[in-house]
Amino acid sequence: MKKIIACIDSSSLNKNVCESAINIAKMLNLKIYFLNVNEVLQDYATSFAMMGVMDPTHQYHIDYEIIKELNESKDRAAELKNTLGLYNKFALNSGLDSQIIQEEGDLVVKIQSLCDDESILVIGNSASSNQISRNLFDIIKYAKSPIFTLSSNIQKVDKILVAYDGSNTSDKILDFVCKNFKNAEKIILNLNESKEKSDQILSKAKETYSDENLKFISIHGSIDEMLDFANKNEIDLIACGAFNSNPIKRFFFGSFSAELIEESKLPIVTIS
Repeated sequence: MKKIIACIDSSSLNKNVCESAINIAKMLNLKIYFLNVNEVLQDYATSFAMMGVMDPTHQYHIDYEIIKELNESKDRAAELKNTLGLYNKFALNSGLDSQIIQEEGDLVVKIQSLCDDESILVIGNSASSNQISRNLFDIIKYAKSPIFTLSSNIQKVDKILVAYDGSNTSDKILDFVCKNFKNAEKIILNLNESKEKSDQILSKAKETYSDENLKFISIHGSIDEMLDFANKNEIDLIACGAFNSNPIKRFFFGSFSAELIEESKLPIVTIS
């Protein structure tokens, strides 16, 4: 890994996102980018371009609404620019290589262009209908990099719970945590109603990974039981695959990862 991208919007989670990205950058010795994409300005630039074909009876009202929203968007962009500057300064003072990216455009497209196999993305997961939350699952589905989704700060990664189902994406996420968090204790968990099936799935991981910090367990039940296990065992981070390449499995595991992201109060890292 070479870089980490902290993506912020008008959410109250910006502090957690930026501080978590800085902490991870320190752990893994990464360059950090603080990213903000203003979709509103881009949308209204398109709207103004279309004014010439609008019904004149509606144009005045639309003009007013656009100008009002545009001014509010500019104010938010200026406020976020200050936020980006503060955390960029903090990162630089912490000895990190840091850079700000603030642009207009489509958030998902911009993230796709920045993220690759050598990058990590950090985003907030808020119940409020902000820019990132609205695009959350598209970001997870289409970004090429591991994505940390969080509602709380990541201060340390000493204990990782890996939700493992034997799929390609669960192998990818297990490989990621083994390579990048070598000193962390890693618990490989399979959620399955059948103990025999669970043992078969976990045996694959046991054969592939010989990391001395790996532990293997199976849980029979729902995601609630898994999250209860995570809380009782003081897990710092949950890792799981996001969208399987197999079109049949994709629906089921995609549903699992979506529910996990929605229900968990712990930070989650996914790979699709």
